[in-house]
Amino acid sequence: MVGIHFTGLSDRGRLRKNNEDNWFAKLEQKLTKVYGLFLVADGMGGHVAGELAAKLIVESLPQFLCQRMAGFENLTPDEATHYLKTALRDFSHNFHHQSRKRLDLAGMGATIVVTLINNNQAIIGNLGDSRLYLLRGQCLELLTRDHTIVQYLVDTKAIKPEEAKNHPARSRITRYVGMKGEVIPEVQCIQLENRDRLLLCSDGLTTMLSEQEIVTLLQTPTTQQEVCQQLIASANKAGGRDNITVLVLDWYES
Repeated sequence: MVGIHFTGLSDRGRLRKNNEDNWFAKLEQKLTKVYGLFLVADGMGGHVAGELAAKLIVESLPQFLCQRMAGFENLTPDEATHYLKTALRDFSHNFHHQSRKRLDLAGMGATIVVTLINNNQAIIGNLGDSRLYLLRGQCLELLTRDHTIVQYLVDTKAIKPEEAKNHPARSRITRYVGMKGEVIPEVQCIQLENRDRLLLCSDGLTTMLSEQEIVTLLQTPTTQQEVCQQLIASANKAGGRDNITVLVLDWYES
C-alpha cells in the first residue's frame, strides 16, 4: 500500500496587511496507487493584484494541468517533465495575456512551485523563488533553484552564497507566472522513497529561517499540523516580513 499525508497553512506574517500567498492540494488514493497535485503560489504586482494573482492561479492552474497532463501516469519521466514544462509555459503566457486586459492588473503575476505525484514518481516545476525541499532521513535537499538576480550572481560566482541573504537585489525575481516574453520553467522528476517528506513553501519562510532551522522543525516528532504551525511561528518570530505559506507532504509505502 502506498499513500500521502499532507497539511498546508498560510499566514500573512507580521508586517503585511494582505496575504498574497495561496496553496492548493488535490489527492486521489487507492490501495496500490496514489495521484496528487500540490501547489504554492506567491502573488506579485501590489496588494490587490498580488492577492488576486495567487487566488486565480490556485483556481485555474490545477484544472489547466489536469487537462494538459491527462494520462501522465502512463508517461515516461522524460515525457512527463516535457509536458509539465510546456504546460507551465503556456499557462504563464495565457495569464499574462489576460492580465493586460485590465490596467489595474498590469504586472500581475506570481512565483509558483508545483509537484504532480504518481505513486513514487514526483514531477516538480517552479518559477521564481517559491521552493520545494526533500527531507530524506536526516538530509534536507533543495530541489528547486531560485529564479532571482541574487541566485544568478551566486551561480556566476559574482557573490558568495553567504552574501545572498542581505544583498540589496535579493527580492528581484527573474522568472514568474504572467511575465512578459518567453518564460522557461525548471522541471525535474524524482523517485520518492518510503518516509520521504516534501516541503513546498513561499519565500516568506526561507528569507526568515535558515535551512538548518527548517530541517530541525521538519524533523520534530509531532503531527504535520504542528510542524506547519511551528514553521510559521518561527518565521514570524524571526521577523515575519512577508506572507508565509508551507505545504508538507509525507510519502509512505507499506
